[in-house]
Amino acid sequence: MVLARALGVREPLELKAVAAAALLHDVGKLAVPDYVLNKPGRLSRTEFDRMKLHSAKGAEILTAVGFPYPVVPIVRHHHEQWDGNGYPDRLIGEAIPLGARILSVVDCFDALTSDRPYRRRMTDEDAVAIVHARRGTMYDPRVVDAFMALLPELRTADLRAEGPAVAAVETAGEATGSRERGEIAFEATRPLLVSHLASETAGRLADAMPGSEVCLFSPDTGNDMLGVVYATPAIAKVVSRLNIRTGDGLAGWVAANRHTIANSDASLDLGDAATTLGLSVCTATPVFAFGALVAVLCVYAPGKFTEDRVRTIGALAQEIGLELARHEQRLSAGTAPAPSILAVTHAEKRTA
Repeated sequence: MVLARALGVREPLELKAVAAAALLHDVGKLAVPDYVLNKPGRLSRTEFDRMKLHSAKGAEILTAVGFPYPVVPIVRHHHEQWDGNGYPDRLIGEAIPLGARILSVVDCFDALTSDRPYRRRMTDEDAVAIVHARRGTMYDPRVVDAFMALLPELRTADLRAEGPAVAAVETAGEATGSRERGEIAFEATRPLLVSHLASETAGRLADAMPGSEVCLFSPDTGNDMLGVVYATPAIAKVVSRLNIRTGDGLAGWVAANRHTIANSDASLDLGDAATTLGLSVCTATPVFAFGALVAVLCVYAPGKFTEDRVRTIGALAQEIGLELARHEQRLSAGTAPAPSILAVTHAEKRTA
């Protein structure tokens, strides 16, 4: 929105269209198969053709909504290119709606500076270099120049925005005091139970997938971070040092998108330690209980997971979620074991 105003967009309906398109431009990806969206490697020609359909499909979806401002042209054309080599209509230069030209530059920069299932995020400097290299071919030179001039101000605004976010987290933390006693008790016992279940899962995976390592991350109540609740010994020290925000790395991406990602680069979570440990790929999957995300199960391995093994990991994640749901039900009924009993039971199983 700052960039739009800097480029002279003043009409309130046009500004609303830019704001809506910024949020909804990829809604057409609902029509793209998950295996294409989440593929960790390079897309084939056929897969890329399927991906390219999302801009036209998104426009089609939003046309049915009947927005009172011109959001549809921006969504349809946000992958057009200044030189006419974009899609879906190969528009050239000023024929591309200004809102679409703005969105394409910002969307590119945001994608480059965010973690993806197939690569780590880039620095601002590297992302700026790529955007600038595409100036005059993919992107409107005037839009690129305005964005580059505004970037320091925009990044400063990002930092300022963290203040209200922290306040919101603190308010949410205070609100937890009003929850029912059973819900609070479940929150208190969940980490221990999750660790217990993950340990059993790791044992089963070790039998089925020799050389694999397991980590279970859980959303940290009250902030936007993922905490480690269980890790196999070989990676425990590495993952204990991680600070993963929702959306970052593979575990954070899965937490944010609620989708399994298979055979992605293990270094996106483990960094350089992945090479040292001989772990090249990762399959990560969400764990749900009563429809809520309670954990992310990550399995790291030296070689590619087969489809059967990916399904096995998903099934084990479902088992963890189901057991957590059963535990909450037992807790509500007053029949669940106390945390200390869980710990003893777990210790006895390990000894046996």
